[in-house]
Amino acid sequence: MKRIDELTLLQLKELPFITDPTGQIRVPTLEDSVLFCRENNLKMLIEVKERNRSRLCVDRLLDLYKRYPDYMYEQTTVISFDPRVLYYVRQRDRNVAVGQIHSGQVLRTWIQTGGENVSWAVRVCPGILDRILHWVQQSISPWVAGVSMVCPYYKLYSEKYKRRWHTRKIGIAVWGFTNPTECTWEMRVPGVVVECDDNHEEFAAPKQPPDFDIFGDRAREREEEQQRRAAKLPSK
Repeated sequence: MKRIDELTLLQLKELPFITDPTGQIRVPTLEDSVLFCRENNLKMLIEVKERNRSRLCVDRLLDLYKRYPDYMYEQTTVISFDPRVLYYVRQRDRNVAVGQIHSGQVLRTWIQTGGENVSWAVRVCPGILDRILHWVQQSISPWVAGVSMVCPYYKLYSEKYKRRWHTRKIGIAVWGFTNPTECTWEMRVPGVVVECDDNHEEFAAPKQPPDFDIFGDRAREREEEQQRRAAKLPSK
């Protein structure tokens, strides 16, 4: 059986969806997805997974930026585990937003799952190399590539992590959840994107209580109270 990345476009489009009772749904191309998201005003995270021909993939991806500039430059972000991919994207076009994915265990995951061809040199000491790669992904790549977003595995997220990136005006996208309980309330805040597939309601942010102060009375009272307190402070 061939891997997905070994199939031609024609072979991919002939693959059926097991959950489709009609047998009519087919695998969309990236351009199909872009057009759908553009028509429905949806943002996109486009991950470059290809390792052997990553530059070719980036070149084809950048063709879509030329074809649909209004949507692509405003609503999409190119993300990848590989810092070299992000650097190449920004080298080709500085106006493309990019995001660094990191988990701290990507090499060990590739070895365990067999999803990627990993060289024997990496298999000798994957733990050490994972630490080095993770340091590069967190401490070097964001500044060299000029990222607009960082995409940590959800277990790496913390209030300190959020402050580190939000103070630099860099967004966060957390991923890797197996169930909604792993997504804490601290993650469901503005400036943090939660990747949740189609389970939007289960991962939704808590609703804010209704604000009945439509005329701003409470806000004015708080401001006046602050002014009174400031007036009582002794001058230096």
